[in-house]
Amino acid sequence: MVLAGKVDPFHETPREYAARAQWLRDAKIGVVRAWNPSSITLRKYPGAARIMARTSTTSFTNSSRGKVQRRRLVKLFYDSGIRYAVIVSKHHDGFSMFDTKVPVCSEYSVMKAPFGRDYVKEISDACHRDGVKFCFITRF
Repeated sequence: MVLAGKVDPFHETPREYAARAQWLRDAKIGVVRAWNPSSITLRKYPGAARIMARTSTTSFTNSSRGKVQRRRLVKLFYDSGIRYAVIVSKHHDGFSMFDTKVPVCSEYSVMKAPFGRDYVKEISDACHRDGVKFCFITRF
């Protein structure tokens, strides 16, 4: 069943499922991208939020060129034959890669990091612009 352009996999017909599965087979190649502060430090910390606050902007990601880098990255995806990108939007340690409005989650998010922008939105916008299907998952 498709509601407002969204697929509801729990209420789809066999024909809808077959069409979705065929799209995935036709796409052939995709990419999964996951990073957060522990990706930079190469280890996990119980006090990662405090460490994240002290991490320099350039070590987290270059914010002055970030949007350009994401556009180039997605163009590279498309030029390489990649037709879908899966982004880990919230990590098992609770770090959110998007601008969450949930108070308990918003303190440990990309918005409070030196990067300070909605990474998921930037990747999503670049994917939509360049014809790469955008997907996201969470890791708990």
